[in-house]
Amino acid sequence: MGEGSITSKARTVEQAILEHRQYLVGQDPTNIEMHWQAMYRWPRWRGGPILNSAISVVEIALWDILGQAVGQPIWRFLGGKARQKVQMYVHAGGNSPEEYAENWLKAKQAGWTACKGGFLRPKELMVDPLRDVREGLAQLKAVREAVGPDFGIGIDLHGIPTLPMVVDFCVGAEPYHPYFIEEAT
Repeated sequence: MGEGSITSKARTVEQAILEHRQYLVGQDPTNIEMHWQAMYRWPRWRGGPILNSAISVVEIALWDILGQAVGQPIWRFLGGKARQKVQMYVHAGGNSPEEYAENWLKAKQAGWTACKGGFLRPKELMVDPLRDVREGLAQLKAVREAVGPDFGIGIDLHGIPTLPMVVDFCVGAEPYHPYFIEEAT
């Protein structure tokens, strides 16, 4: 299961979801694994973020249908509880290291123990590997200095960087102990 959206491609994902209607209508919605396999493997061309996002939406809906039919929360079908509480976080960002630090510190002062943001942001839709990694690490450094060593820093790279950029950024990020790095490629 996962996220059913792609930034700036909502209508495209919507159409991909609707294309599954022909297959799904009239099927038993509780055969979730069979439907996932059918939506993913049966087409001649597989995969990609749009198709996978559409399948994710349908799968979540199928789990919800099953849960409602038997009066149980979805997490019970997925193995039950694994913990008593879950780490929550908010999003923050900025346009400079100073703004990043200020916004993340505000999140900490509001009582949050973790935050997530994008640290590689191309300017004017143009990726400049050296500049973007350098600026992203400067923002990360400013955030870590502002929030201290025990605050969870989640990083979402939004699939923007090239593989060499990912390596450079992740190696450079190590001293700042990120909580996680998401969508590196």
